[in-house]
Amino acid sequence: MKTNRFIIAALFAAAAVSCQKESFEGSENPRETESATIVAGEMTKTSLNGSEVHWTSDDVIAVFDNNNYKNQFNITDVQGSSASFRGTVTTGTTQIYAVYPHNLAVSASGSTISVTIPVDQTSKVGSFAEEHNISVAKGVKTPGVEAIRNITFRNVGSYLKFTIPSYIEDAKSVTFSTSRAIAGAATVDASAETPVAVVGEGGSSSITMTGSYPAGSQFMFVLSSGEIQGFTVTVVTGKATWSITRNTVVTFAPGQYRNLGTLELEQVTASASAAHTYSGNTLTGTTVNVALNVPAATQQYASDLELVVKNAAGTVVRSVSKSTLSASEALAANTDWPYLPQGTYTVSGSYKLGETVRTISANFTSPAPTFAVTSGAYSSYTKYAAGNASVANSCNAETIYNVTSANVSIADAILNNSNYSSLKSGFTYKLDGSATTSATVGGQSWGAHTVTASYTFDGVAKEGSSDCHITGLPYTLNVSGNDSVSAWATEGNVAWANTDRGSAVRVGYALGSNFNTGESYMTKTFNLPQNVNVSVTATGEARGSRFIVTISTTASVKVSGTTLHTATAKGKDTYTSFSGTKTATMTSASPTVQLHNSNSTNEACTYFKSLYVGYGNK
Repeated sequence: MKTNRFIIAALFAAAAVSCQKESFEGSENPRETESATIVAGEMTKTSLNGSEVHWTSDDVIAVFDNNNYKNQFNITDVQGSSASFRGTVTTGTTQIYAVYPHNLAVSASGSTISVTIPVDQTSKVGSFAEEHNISVAKGVKTPGVEAIRNITFRNVGSYLKFTIPSYIEDAKSVTFSTSRAIAGAATVDASAETPVAVVGEGGSSSITMTGSYPAGSQFMFVLSSGEIQGFTVTVVTGKATWSITRNTVVTFAPGQYRNLGTLELEQVTASASAAHTYSGNTLTGTTVNVALNVPAATQQYASDLELVVKNAAGTVVRSVSKSTLSASEALAANTDWPYLPQGTYTVSGSYKLGETVRTISANFTSPAPTFAVTSGAYSSYTKYAAGNASVANSCNAETIYNVTSANVSIADAILNNSNYSSLKSGFTYKLDGSATTSATVGGQSWGAHTVTASYTFDGVAKEGSSDCHITGLPYTLNVSGNDSVSAWATEGNVAWANTDRGSAVRVGYALGSNFNTGESYMTKTFNLPQNVNVSVTATGEARGSRFIVTISTTASVKVSGTTLHTATAKGKDTYTSFSGTKTATMTSASPTVQLHNSNSTNEACTYFKSLYVGYGNK
C-alpha cells in the first residue's frame, strides 16, 4: 500500500480545570483556541498545566485514514496546547480521524472509533493520569499536499477530581465505583460536533489507581461522560481499608470535570435515651444509653471519645472518656446524680479522626419514675394474716397501729441526696378517707378499715394502703361485772353472779322451778373476713340440779358450733369443772363463740369463770 508522508498541525481543545472549584454545583468548559501552527517547545508529559491541557514532546497519536488503517504519528513541534505531528497515510486519503493517545486507539470504521478508557489508572499531583485523556479530531486532506492544518482535538471523556482527608495516611490504592460502566471498551462518533466516548455493556463500573500516596492527596480520574447515581470511593492503606459512599447524583459532560471536594469520612451520629434502674422494686438511679452510629470506614480511624450529659441548668450529670469508639455507651449513675429527674438533657462530646476533632450531640428526655408506697399500718388481724399470731395476740382488738408509718421504694442514696430535696413532698395519711396525724387509733368498730399513705416524688404521686380489719380478736371475757354480759346475745337465764363459788357468768339456774325448762346460752359474734384459727382458754363448772337429781346438766364452750370444752354434773351439790386451752377454726360464715348450758332447772346451771379467745397459728 502506497503511503504519503504529511504533517498535521493540531490544536488541543482541552478541559480547563480550575483548582479552586471544590463543589458539585459547577463544571468548567474547555477553552477552545483558533487554529495555529505550534512553535516547538520542550515539555515532559501530556498533562494539566495550571488550567490548560498541554502537549508534550513524546506524545504519539493514531491517525485512521480512508482505509481505516491505524497510522502512528509522532510529535515534531510542541508549544503548550498546540503541536505538529508527522506520519504516513494510505495514498489517496482525503478524510482522516486522529486519536490521542495512540495506545488507547483500537480501531476505526469510518467515523466510528473504538477506544479504551483505562480501568487501571495512575495519577500525579494536580493532574489526571498520564496518556489517559482520550481526545479525537477530524481533518480533510488534499491529495498531494502534506499539511493538514487547523484540526482541533476534543476530549471525549470527563474528569473527576477528589481529595482524601489528611487523616488517611499511607494510601496504597484508590478505587472510584458507581452503578454504571465508566471505563473499558468504548466507541466514539468522531464526526459529531461534540464527540463522546460511550462505554459498552461489558465495561467496568470502577476505576482504580495504585501507588503510594501521602495524606491529603488529590486524585483525578478520566471516565466516560454521563450521569451517575451515587458513588463509592474505597481507599486501601497500610493499616486498613475504608469506603465512603455518597448518594449524590453527578453529571459528567465531555471535556468537563467535576470536583467532589474532600471526601471526609461520615460523621459519627448519636442518639440517647434514659432508663431508670431498680433493685427489685426499689428505684436506685438512672442509666443513660448513648447509641453511636460509627460508620465502618470511620471506625478504623476514630478515637478518643469524650461525652458529657448536662441537665437544663447546665450541670454535668454524666460523663465518659474512652480511647476508642463502640456502637453504644452506657453512662452509669454517679454519686452526685444517681437519678436523673424528669426533663430534657443534652449529650455533647467529641472524637478524633487523626488530629481532626469532630463533635457529637444528642438530646433525650428522662422518663417519669416508677415507685411504690407501702403503708405500715396494722391491726391484730393484719399480723395474724402475716403469720405472726403471737404479735397479733399482743394487740388491742379494736386498735390500729402505725397509722402514720410508711415506706417508699426509693433508695436512700436518692432520698438523702440534697440534689433531690425539691422533688420530695413527704408522706400524708388517711384513715377511712379522713386525714389523720395519729400514729395509734383505738376504739375502732369491728369490720374493715383502710389506712392510706401518699407520697410525691419528681412530680409523680403514689399511694399505698393497708387493710386493717378489726375482728374483735383477741377477746377476754370480763367476769368482774354485769357489763360482761351485755355485749353477748343471750337465750334463757343468763346473768352475772358472785357466789360462794366465786365470780362468774351464770348460765341456767331457773330458781323456783322444779321442772326442766330447757337450755340457756350466750353467744359472741366476731367479724372475720375469712376463716381464722383460734386458741380458746376457758375455766368453769357445771352444777347439778337440787331437786331433779335424775337429770344431767352439761356445760360447754363452742366455736362456730364445734364443742371445745365440756363438763357434766348430776344431782344436788354436784359440781364438775373444766379448764385448759383448745384450738379450733372459727369460720367467717359462723364466727361465733358460745357458752352453753344444757338444762335450766332449779339451781342447775353452769358457771363460766374465765374465757380468752386469741389467734392460733396459721
